[in-house]
Amino acid sequence: ADPDGSYKSMAEAVKRVVNDLPKSDVYPIYIEVWNEPNLTVEWSGEVNLAEYARFFVDVSKAIRSLGDDRIRVMNGAFALSPESTEECCKAHPDFVNAFDVWASHPYPQNHPPEYNIHDGTAKVPEHSIDAYLLETAVLEKYGRKNVPVMITETGYSLGEDVFLKTEGYPTINESTRADYMMRAFRDYWSKWPEIVAGLPF
Repeated sequence: ADPDGSYKSMAEAVKRVVNDLPKSDVYPIYIEVWNEPNLTVEWSGEVNLAEYARFFVDVSKAIRSLGDDRIRVMNGAFALSPESTEECCKAHPDFVNAFDVWASHPYPQNHPPEYNIHDGTAKVPEHSIDAYLLETAVLEKYGRKNVPVMITETGYSLGEDVFLKTEGYPTINESTRADYMMRAFRDYWSKWPEIVAGLPF
């Protein structure tokens, strides 16, 4: 932080980098500001979401001051956490309106794509392909409705078997991983209007 507690110096540095990036009149550029700031390894060894909220609002204001509608600002997606979303909304009144697109990291573990919140089939909503709805529900509570979402991390780890014994879903292997990802894109994400993109990790 700057001596006054703001992040304006860092925000101006980010603004200069974004300003120098190549732009397209056809495709917008999406700037995700940080990554999983609710993990200690990503936020200077000690999570401080009030600090992140202040940082993000300052960086968003700086990027938006460029006045370039080809640029979209995104939050640094949390390791999926409605609680972290709420903490940031409480910490800074401008946080809920500081992004154009909400970035999220829903990891379904070994749940297939048909196991989801949209269809009411997810017994454990936190581990579904649309777990981001838990975060956007918090944003709606703070006055931001119909938020577009970009899934900037998701996927299936080989050997994942968290729900093998409790729900009977098979362990992830190369075949199930390819099948689940293909069906998630084809049958679900591409049909849900809030989804801008899904990026497997």
